[in-house]
Amino acid sequence: MTIVTGNDINPLFYFAEYFILYANQLTDMLLGNNAGLDYTGSETGAESGFWLDTFGDVFEAYHTQFIYTATPMVEWIKWLYEEYNPIDFVSDFYSKWIPIILGFEPECPGIHAGMAQKIMKLSFLIPSWIGFLVANLIRLIALIIYSIFYLL
Repeated sequence: MTIVTGNDINPLFYFAEYFILYANQLTDMLLGNNAGLDYTGSETGAESGFWLDTFGDVFEAYHTQFIYTATPMVEWIKWLYEEYNPIDFVSDFYSKWIPIILGFEPECPGIHAGMAQKIMKLSFLIPSWIGFLVANLIRLIALIIYSIFYLL
């Protein structure tokens, strides 16, 4: 059972290893900055909480095969966000919409900066909540299906 619930025959684990190798090389070659991806930030065991209390061993296997193997990709996305922040590009777009929302062109740059931040936060609020709900729904469905196959 340890072979099936571990990463010995997990195709996602092999994809993550491939991703670590080539993401580090490509970010170094194309961006001149190495991301330094590996599994150092990930925990091998599942954290105790609602999901572990509800599903037990099934969640531990799920964590090992899916969450642990996704850690390098999540770290790469965080690294890209820190190094190449997309908010700078988006803020220029939203600053064009401030006069339309207010009905006049404010002369103070502080108003421009403050309104652009508020408009960005407002526009990302609903998609972030929808994403949170969808992610938890997908996790629940995956764990139920995983439990069925685990118990068979």
